[in-house]
Amino acid sequence: MHSPPKLLLVEHGGQTKEFIFQKIRGKSIELYLACSQIPIWLQKYVYPENIIKTDTYNSVILISDVSAFMVSHKISFTAVGTFWEHTVTQTADLVAALDLVGVTPGAARRSSANKILMREYCRKAGICTPKLTVLRNIKQLPDALEQVGLPAVLKPIFGNNSYGVVKIERTVDIESLVQLSQKTWSQAQEEAFKNFSGIYLLERYAAGSVVTVDGIVQNKRIWIAGMVEVEMGPEPWFTQQANYLPPKLDSEIVELCYEMTRAIIQTLGFDNCGFHCELRITRESPVMIEIAARLPGGWILPAYERAYGIDLVSKMLDVWQGIDIEIKPAFTRHILQKGIFPTKPGQLQSVRGYEEVRNMKGLWYFVEVTKVGKDVVTYPEVPQPIYFYAIEAESSQELDHLSEELEAKIEIEID
Repeated sequence: MHSPPKLLLVEHGGQTKEFIFQKIRGKSIELYLACSQIPIWLQKYVYPENIIKTDTYNSVILISDVSAFMVSHKISFTAVGTFWEHTVTQTADLVAALDLVGVTPGAARRSSANKILMREYCRKAGICTPKLTVLRNIKQLPDALEQVGLPAVLKPIFGNNSYGVVKIERTVDIESLVQLSQKTWSQAQEEAFKNFSGIYLLERYAAGSVVTVDGIVQNKRIWIAGMVEVEMGPEPWFTQQANYLPPKLDSEIVELCYEMTRAIIQTLGFDNCGFHCELRITRESPVMIEIAARLPGGWILPAYERAYGIDLVSKMLDVWQGIDIEIKPAFTRHILQKGIFPTKPGQLQSVRGYEEVRNMKGLWYFVEVTKVGKDVVTYPEVPQPIYFYAIEAESSQELDHLSEELEAKIEIEID
């Protein structure tokens, strides 16, 4: 009898990724986890003796601790991977050291994990990217603004979910701008940003709707799962507030985005990894914002499964194990995921309507993010949603109607 494959995941990524562990639990896979913090909810999915507590944000320490674990437990891993943006490069280093299947360390560092390398490789290949400059010292910002022009976007050299990204429309106080940028990673992302050296990119702002193209590369074959249209919050903070799958865009625009994504992947040398490519659709053409060498985060993965019947988590597990995959999207329904943010600061006094909407047809995920009695903030402070929901429908018109109906049932009082 064959023993099940041994999979080592690097970092859990927080409880929003619990559905990934639920997927793995249903498979014939022996799961191990390397992580820096061990939350209680993980106990349902990983045996304590299968957890390697280490610094996953440091490749040298990670490889040392994993190799020591392997020798002391007399085991070898079948596959190693990660679904967490901030450990893509460290995982690539570990995969290379163990001679397993995964994205190479060089390609991992040419992704959004190092936006300078990513931009330079794409620029040299003729891929449309915003004009940019590098700030090794934030005090260089005034000169950099003259070089790039306004409006511009300031972003740290690495990150995800637009953490630390701020739009600049006029001359600003540098110290205040840096504080505003760092507020967005000061909570859940503080550990991941400990390697931040203070290097920023300043890019010319590209106006247009935001989309992401997602999928997997295996043995240099690019499998595109689909494209998501992202609804951004108020500028200059770039909060992602909602997303639509499939996007409400013409097929010609979608194909242009697919073509650009393929070119970016080939240029950067991505292989045997997921990809999450963010583009802005300007009046002239799509413009590359960034690309990650991983699958999309949040609730996008379950959305793809409901919209197209594509289980990207299982496909990714197969790639890491060297099992050939196919991705053939088959449309089933339209998906909207949306967070409802506070419109003014204060204390959340009451929310009415939650029980009524929980039983609505078409609602497949709902979570109360902010509890009654808690303080809420709005921009320029970094807000969190009052609640978040995900719905599905057979048409985009029906989806919009369902969204309006749901939000109309919920009354929020803030004082």
